Amino acid sequence: MSRKLQEVFEHVIGLPPAQRDAYLDSACGDEAALRADVLELLRAHEAAAKFLSSPTADVPVSEAP
Repeated sequence: MSRKLQEVFEHVIGLPPAQRDAYLDSACGDEAALRADVLELLRAHEAAAKFLSSPTADVPVSEAP
């Protein structure tokens, strides 16, 4: 991962979704590949967060003796 890609991605994940497009316009300029890479990382980040936040099964928790 390039340093610029990492910097843009780290900044954009901290922004509210409504502000992301404007920031990406500014940060990526005419670098379409950079913007595409950032959006791909953002989608993967959000998918991982959703996966980790939902239980996979309704498993009862037992108390340790």
